[in-house]
Amino acid sequence: PSLASVAIYNPATRSWSPRSTGNDYYRIGHTATLLPSGQIMVAGGAGPVPPSMNSAALYDPATDQWLPAPNMSTQRVRATAVLLPNGNVLVAGGQSTSIHASAELYDPVSNSWSAAGSMAIARSLHTMTLLADGKVLVTGGQTTGVQATPTAELYDPATNTWSSAGSMTAGRWAHTATLLPDGRVLVAGGGNSTGADVPGAEIYDPVTNTWLSAGTLLNPRTNHTATLMPDGKVLVAGGRFAAGGTTEFYDPATNTWSAGPPLSAPRYSHTATRLLNDVILLIGGKHNTPAELTSTELYL
Repeated sequence: PSLASVAIYNPATRSWSPRSTGNDYYRIGHTATLLPSGQIMVAGGAGPVPPSMNSAALYDPATDQWLPAPNMSTQRVRATAVLLPNGNVLVAGGQSTSIHASAELYDPVSNSWSAAGSMAIARSLHTMTLLADGKVLVTGGQTTGVQATPTAELYDPATNTWSSAGSMTAGRWAHTATLLPDGRVLVAGGGNSTGADVPGAEIYDPVTNTWLSAGTLLNPRTNHTATLMPDGKVLVAGGRFAAGGTTEFYDPATNTWSAGPPLSAPRYSHTATRLLNDVILLIGGKHNTPAELTSTELYL
């Protein structure tokens, strides 16, 4: 079910405290983006009614208050959002009664939305990654039903236009995309058009605009998380089915995968956040029953 509640985690005390429930909308499948002001832009999602929303709201942690924001032009659930270098927020794709190719920009200075052109491919459950040069890489996603696309696109904020970033060797949705220290992007796992987990991983090189193999995961997984570690490795955790209780590491120096420690609880559709002390916080998600989890755990 979708929720309207908010809670804050304190890493010093390893405790949670409830925060304002002034947000008028119950949401699931929305985006949440940290702005330069410290506020959080929450956009879209699905609630009890209607099935998808175009509403947006701002949460201010300094005052523990929700502030109004104008609606997007399009209802979107399972879209993606990224903060651009100029402070604007790019929101792209997602779905309502159909899957969208459109994108839009939120300007926190004017508190307004504007069109960001349209991608060549309509997509949902895709990824969006800010590259070192300020462009945005969009990969994969569902196009119709569970059809997985291998295509990728680049958004250029300077020209407000989209261009091709080639194609991966495998179509995938609900995968992960992680910016590596050298500027390349690791794309791992995801589901294919039959609903099965994709075992392989690939790397996008923005210098050559090409894709390279990144080997095969030890455990194929979908709806997992991927977190860049201080040593440059990537920690991949959880996922559906048998992968739910497992973790593994990708080492870009050797282009290899190795097993990590097991999770305390199998989970998928969770979140993973690297805290300022480099501890990784995993929150919630689902178990394969499927039961929703309220538990959290730390990777130290």
